[in-house]
Amino acid sequence: MRSATLARHLVQEDFESECPRAPHFNGEMFRETEEDVAANNGFTLGFSLPSSALSEGDGVTEQHLVIILNGFDQPSRTLYDSRSMGLHALLADRGIASVVLPLPFHFERWPRGSEHYEEIVKSPLNLVLWSQDRFYLGYQQIISDIRQLERDVRIGASPFYEKHFDSSTRIHLLGYSMGGLGAIAAVVRARLDAVPLYDSCILLASGVALRSMHPHRELDIPLEHWRGFLGYYYGEEFDKLREECGSDAEWECLQSIDTSSQTYHIFQEVLLDLRERENIASVVDNLSKSGILAMTGTKDSVAPAARCRFETIVIPQLGHLLIDNARAWRKRAPEIANKILEFIETGEARPFGS
Repeated sequence: MRSATLARHLVQEDFESECPRAPHFNGEMFRETEEDVAANNGFTLGFSLPSSALSEGDGVTEQHLVIILNGFDQPSRTLYDSRSMGLHALLADRGIASVVLPLPFHFERWPRGSEHYEEIVKSPLNLVLWSQDRFYLGYQQIISDIRQLERDVRIGASPFYEKHFDSSTRIHLLGYSMGGLGAIAAVVRARLDAVPLYDSCILLASGVALRSMHPHRELDIPLEHWRGFLGYYYGEEFDKLREECGSDAEWECLQSIDTSSQTYHIFQEVLLDLRERENIASVVDNLSKSGILAMTGTKDSVAPAARCRFETIVIPQLGHLLIDNARAWRKRAPEIANKILEFIETGEARPFGS
């Protein structure tokens, strides 16, 4: 791992996933190369630090770190930018360190320069709509990555981590849209393991099970494609594919999936909301009473507040694509950041305008 380099408040640190993806084959169009997978498994994280972290001497560690999980198929990092009204800048201005941990094959994890990914596949969305099993593979990897990053930060796994964080640093998860479901799953896993890893979990435009989401209403996803994706998991097509792949080397990535694992069961309960395992469902229900701050725009028709499984604070004027309405975002973003700060410091947050 190379030494960290500073650019304004942004610090870059290498990350190598301990849950590496094997190359995946699903027809010629979606074949992955070793180079494609390597780009996803090893990438650079961007940490945003408050200005005080750059001016204070050694021995002063960050009180808080917010691990941000992006939304699915987001083409831009604008929501998380370290300039102006991005979450990086808003949190740093309030004395809070943050880092975006990209979902698999997003942002820095996207294999730039690959003919398949640049010219044929185009985006993570196409991968999932036409090769649906990759959605679970991505979920499996991000859950592992979250815990790995939390551990690296706490034990000082690099000179950068050792300088700015220690075991007393309070770690929080913040997930936007689909990233929020990953954040919930990570918290549920930690609570099932009886390990208090995360001090809080914040959801932006999230907290809605897959079958209760309507991405075709605001996003460029045809309704028939979304229904096909849901049918793949709710109709047990995923289970049938894994049974049929046998020992074929081209399906090594699916053969490694353990359907008796806690990770798989959490996927079924948190993302699919199947309500088949009482112990996991009860953890999710308890989270709805404390430990989760959910904020959803009043105009969000993709993951509407009425469908959220957690008590929700509604954000006036905003839809699912929070920052796309630039004027409304500029008006509401400071208050959103204040709610996040209030919640991670006190465990509570008041409604907007109160």
